[in-house]
Amino acid sequence: MQTNIYDKILMVVNYGKIIINKARCKKCGDIIESKDLNDFKRCVCGSIAVDGGHYYIKRIGNKDDIIELSKVENIVTGEITNKLK
Repeated sequence: MQTNIYDKILMVVNYGKIIINKARCKKCGDIIESKDLNDFKRCVCGSIAVDGGHYYIKRIGNKDDIIELSKVENIVTGEITNKLK
């Protein structure tokens, strides 16, 4: 999928460069990953969902049910960290 420069700038300003957009459900243990824009994924028990691929990070569900597994690269330092760090 091709993106325009505005999309790339928006992605970087909000998060840095999204490397992995993934989460684990605490209720069922399912690990779900969104790999592309509007690639909505829900865990097997339906408690959480992820969306956004490498464009944005969106979570649906109770935040207490989510173990965040996303990785984001800091565009200044190059350091790769957990999104919520």
